[in-house]
Amino acid sequence: LETLEHSIKYNKELMIHYHGRYLSNQILRVQPYKLVFSVDNLYLIAFSPTEDKIRKFRFSNIETVEELPKNFYKNRDIENYITTSQTLFANDTSLNITIHLHVSAKRAKYFDYKKYLHSQKILYKYDTGEIKVEYKVNNFNEIDNLIIKWLPEVKILKPEDFKIHIQKRLTKKLVSLS
Repeated sequence: LETLEHSIKYNKELMIHYHGRYLSNQILRVQPYKLVFSVDNLYLIAFSPTEDKIRKFRFSNIETVEELPKNFYKNRDIENYITTSQTLFANDTSLNITIHLHVSAKRAKYFDYKKYLHSQKILYKYDTGEIKVEYKVNNFNEIDNLIIKWLPEVKILKPEDFKIHIQKRLTKKLVSLS
């Protein structure tokens, strides 16, 4: 962890040996940008010059880290992407999907007290204590865990394909129990 923090602070390239779900036993040269704690895991956000893309590495899957003598200049576009992304699951920074939720009176206060994503807006407060909430995301994975966590106190008003996405995720979870 100290090597990662040092490399981020002083813009030092890294060689990491990674063994994860999608990258099995890979050795990669990366430019580290940030350590992020998300969904009970620590992640390294880094740029891979070889692949020319931003990568997210779960800390527990990084087997070895070697700091290289080469420095790099941080790319402002990458830094902007990291600071404007709502979650680790963002593909880009354009928020082109609008999701409307109906939250029960029993749980409305939690949405009133806390913004779960930067884009959260309370559109309407009903006399009954219920609220209508809006989120703007760039893919469903940014918000699906939040929705599943609050079921059945949250109802998806729109879009319809997001309802279908959540139903499929829940069905898959239930099937795995049998």
